[in-house]
Order: sequence, then structure tokens, then C-alpha cells
Amino acid sequence: MKDYGLIVVDNAANFFVSGASDSMDVNNQITLTWNNDDIQDEFRGLKNLKFSDFEAVDLTPRVTGFSTNRAMPGATITIFGKNFSGAAGSLAVYFGAVRASTVTYVDDRHIRVVIPRGVTGTVHVRVQAGRSSAIAATENVKGTVFGYGISSLTAADLFTVLFGRRF
Repeated sequence: MKDYGLIVVDNAANFFVSGASDSMDVNNQITLTWNNDDIQDEFRGLKNLKFSDFEAVDLTPRVTGFSTNRAMPGATITIFGKNFSGAAGSLAVYFGAVRASTVTYVDDRHIRVVIPRGVTGTVHVRVQAGRSSAIAATENVKGTVFGYGISSLTAADLFTVLFGRRF
């Protein structure tokens, strides 16, 4: 789990661990990749683990600053932060409610973005890793972003878009 990750699925059982102990090789033959007792044995296997043995990792994007705190629409700035790499091609940047159309991923801590037109004044700049859904799911979904989410509003993400046009 540490090397390859873990997918958490809610199957209504408390801390139920399961897995596939075999795989198909290149010749369409079933190969045993690990012993199922590694999971099922309640004394030596994964079933012996407790919730407290795990660490949840928050991969929500976080904005910590900018290459400049003020610029005109059309200017390119760099956003500093963390957790920008988990978007799988679905990285979005919002200046207030306006989505930037040009976003360039640099690395996990840097994004280049062109300030969109139609925004003036001081706004929160938020980074979203994942896709939004228009499907209403009010019963069990608090947010409609499927992925790592959208950065929280903080003082570090305040940016001033200057009035005017840049050509």
C-alpha cells in the first residue's frame, strides 16, 4: 500500500480489506501474485491493521503566493503552492468566479496562468484539481469536484487584477 497506493471503496463494511491475488500474464495464463492469507489472516495479515495504523494524505491544491500580486488581464503570472500535479489533465484556475482559459502546469508547486479578461479588483485565486459535475447529489456529496478538490480561500490567494487592457 505504501509503494502502490490504496483505493478506498465504501462497501458498507467497517474497514474491510480485499484484493485480487492473481493476474493474467502475457500468455493469458493466471499467475498467483501473492497469497490471499496475506490479507485474510487475522493475526499476521492486513486484517490485523487498525485505522490508527494509517495516515490520510490531503492532496487538495493549496495556493501560497504569486510571482506578482497584481497585474492586468492578459498578463502571465506564476502561481506558487502545492499539490498541483494530481489533476490528470483537469487542472483549472479561477480568478474569483472567472475561469482562466490558459493554464500551464510547470510542476507540483508551480502553475503559469494568463489572467482572464472580465475580472477587476482583488479576488481569490483558486486552483481546482479534478472535474466539476453539474449533477446534483445533495444526499451524500458535499462538493461536486471529482478529483483532489479546490483550494481553500486564504489570505495568500488574494490577487489584484488591475483595470485596463493589455494587448
